[in-house]
Amino acid sequence: MGKKDFLIKYNITEDILRQANREGDILLAIYDDFLKRRVDFEPTAQYLAECLRKVEGVHSTKYRMKDPEHLLEKIIRKKRKNPELDITKDNYCDVITDLRELRYCICLKRTGKRFIAI
Repeated sequence: MGKKDFLIKYNITEDILRQANREGDILLAIYDDFLKRRVDFEPTAQYLAECLRKVEGVHSTKYRMKDPEHLLEKIIRKKRKNPELDITKDNYCDVITDLRELRYCICLKRTGKRFIAI
C-alpha cells in the first residue's frame, strides 16, 4: 500500500504523520523490521497454540499476528497522544504489547456441584 492510500485508509493527515515520524524513515524501519520478525513469531505462535490444544478442556485455540499497517497506525496514534514517547526500531516490541496474540477457549459443563472440562 502506498503512503497516500495508507493516510486515507487510517484517516491520518500529512502533518500527523510528520509529527510521528520526525526522525525521517523511522516508521519505514519499524515496518521492515516487523515484517522480518513476523517470520520468527509465526512458528512460536503455532507451537503454543498446538500445545494448548493438547490440554484437557481446551476447546479451541487461535492466534493472530498484528497486521503491519495496523502497527504503524497504532504507533502514530500513540505518538499523537504522547509526542514525547520515543518509539524506535529497537524498542517498538516493548512499547506495543499486542504484536502477537494467542486465544484459547475452555468449554466447561456443569455436573452437579462442580464443573468439568469437555
